[in-house]
Amino acid sequence: MRGIDYTVIAMPRKASDQVITHRIEMGAWEREHIGEPIASAASKASLIASGAMVVGAAGLGLGAWGLYWFFDAVYGIGEKAKKFVDNQAIPFFRPPSDLTKEEKANMKDMQESDEFFLWKWMSMDWE
Repeated sequence: MRGIDYTVIAMPRKASDQVITHRIEMGAWEREHIGEPIASAASKASLIASGAMVVGAAGLGLGAWGLYWFFDAVYGIGEKAKKFVDNQAIPFFRPPSDLTKEEKANMKDMQESDEFFLWKWMSMDWE
């Protein structure tokens, strides 16, 4: 028993030979009672959305500063970050021939230390 084929075949349409423009114009009463309240509401919504973004960004920045302050007070993360940048991150991006003897000695100490992981990670055998 055969089923019914419900495939829709799109028939070609003739291109339109004219363009019709519909325009809705508002009179003075419509502008005063309909147009202005809508425009006012739209501008207020835009202003509220912008203010919310500013407050959200300020809250995010304040939260990040608070976390930094907490971790610096509890774990001394600020001093560790400064030590990391001075002793490991900056020399890491310079060629070894440009490093001073002191920087090379610091890097040797860091390679043996568990506190700084970047040199250990880069020197791992990934194969």
